[in-house]
Amino acid sequence: MHSHWVRGASLLGRHGKQCLFTPRYGPHSPIVRWQSVSTPFPPPLVAPINDTNCVAEPTLEYKKAIKMDTVGDLMGAYLRLGKHRLSALVVFTTAVGYYMGGGSLISFTLPCLVTGTLLQSLSANGFNQILEIREDRVMKRTMYRPMAASALSVSHALSVSTLSLATGTSLLLLTTNGLTAALGLMTWGLYVLVYTPMYSALI
Repeated sequence: MHSHWVRGASLLGRHGKQCLFTPRYGPHSPIVRWQSVSTPFPPPLVAPINDTNCVAEPTLEYKKAIKMDTVGDLMGAYLRLGKHRLSALVVFTTAVGYYMGGGSLISFTLPCLVTGTLLQSLSANGFNQILEIREDRVMKRTMYRPMAASALSVSHALSVSTLSLATGTSLLLLTTNGLTAALGLMTWGLYVLVYTPMYSALI
């Protein structure tokens, strides 16, 4: 049995037999209500009940989400924490705006702008996942994110996201100008401090 699984509720299986199993469901699941324990967050759903032995086994997606055997696995978790596909779109629009504003494609400024913006975006998405960890753990679309699957701790994600924000902002300030760095910070603040709490309150 996985070390951080928690013994939980008693349910009737499809064949009518009662069984005690290890729940991986959130507090609002229609299947089982989470029983409060010492851990601050309910663990995510990883599998339905197996009627044969009444034990929920981890799914392949969950095993992939928590795999941390190599540096590559850790880097992959960081990229998923920062929603790298969404961040790549932000970087692309930034580069297009720079070019349309008359910026040179062969200058030192462009790679610094792209890198700084990427780091700020990764940070914003990381803080978004920190604030929405409870919601992520009860939604099928998000339950395998690094924090929702407990691959990264809150303190780990907080440290990485804070360092990313500080590095990205400093890079923009030193290699572009104060206005660019300030606009990046303002966008970060709108996403993390305004959009995320409003979204969590409305869903």
